[in-house]
Amino acid sequence: MNTEAVNVLVIEDDEEDFFIARSILAGSRDGRFAVTWAASLAEGLQRLGPGIDVVLLDLTLPDSQGWETFERVQSQAPAVTIILLTGVDDADLAIRAVHAGAQDYVVKGDQEALLLCRAVLYGLERKRIKDRLEQVVGELRLRYEEMAADLEVAREVQLAFMPRTYPSFPPAAAPEQSLIRFGHFYHPCRTVGGDFFSILPVSETAAGVFICDVMGHGLRSALVTAIIRGLLEELRSVARDPGRLLTKANRAFTAVVHQPQQPIFASALYLLLDLGTGTLSGANAGHPPPLRLPADGSEATALPLGGRSFGPALGIDGDHSYVSSHWPLAAGDRLLLYTDGLTELADPQAEQFGTTRLLKAAQTHAAEPLKALVRAVVLDAVGFSASDEPEDDICLVGVQAGGGP
Repeated sequence: MNTEAVNVLVIEDDEEDFFIARSILAGSRDGRFAVTWAASLAEGLQRLGPGIDVVLLDLTLPDSQGWETFERVQSQAPAVTIILLTGVDDADLAIRAVHAGAQDYVVKGDQEALLLCRAVLYGLERKRIKDRLEQVVGELRLRYEEMAADLEVAREVQLAFMPRTYPSFPPAAAPEQSLIRFGHFYHPCRTVGGDFFSILPVSETAAGVFICDVMGHGLRSALVTAIIRGLLEELRSVARDPGRLLTKANRAFTAVVHQPQQPIFASALYLLLDLGTGTLSGANAGHPPPLRLPADGSEATALPLGGRSFGPALGIDGDHSYVSSHWPLAAGDRLLLYTDGLTELADPQAEQFGTTRLLKAAQTHAAEPLKALVRAVVLDAVGFSASDEPEDDICLVGVQAGGGP
């Protein structure tokens, strides 16, 4: 408890009550109360200045009655500790004032030395604690606002990483004439997210498509996606070989983010569409398999990625070597790459949308143009969900190997 002198202003029209309060405080064992008197609210407000620590306030004064008395004192000196002197009939009003900011109240007639001194000292301490809490809350609010502003900048940077326009193949072709076309949907569940995709032009007739999902959500995951983006830029020289690209990415990623106490990993998938050779190649690091919608209209299926082409997520086993799988690619074939935030959307019974429903949605909308197909599949999944706001990031990327709308 602070031992400095305490200046007490008693605003009380009854001189006898004032002398009782003064004698109690002045004669206390603390011996540190300096007591002054004001017989009216107007006089009290004149005396109320920076040197006053505590106000003992009667709610019934010649020039002010009840709630207004408290409000006027609190308004003029919000930093001062206010303790009410009240009659029995005013107890409810006193409690209301305590809720509004007064620190305590003492019923007249109960002004025993211990009670009054304790009320003043405890009220003063509670006020100091309250003021400190308000200061801390203000500081936290300021820090939150700064963090929110930083997150908004991080969001803008992260969105800048996402393709806003797609490359054409060959580069001189108009977008509607491109041999390889794209469409995507991206939605982070927080301001920033851990999903990321990138399109790598490999040649005039070949494109690489990379998608990943970093564990967790928020700023840390977003920072990891920035690391992965940087690694992709360094690995463009091996973009023709999905297995080799994921192997190198995994080794570099593990070296950068390895934390034994708090592991960080990211599922990833890389596909290479080469219309020059009519082949599709791919490798998978623990990511949901992509969907394939054949140009001939046959049933949509999950693209099989087995053997060493399907390995652990990036960051789990830095020594793992991924290999590429290969399939024929026909003009008009479509592929849907996605993160599990889409299939894990759940209905009111907590049943997930799942891969089976995703395949059905893709098949249902297969005849639509690519960008409309992507949008329709997402709408089906969101419509299935019971939540207005998904609990995980969602990313869906559509790729079409020329031909068709």
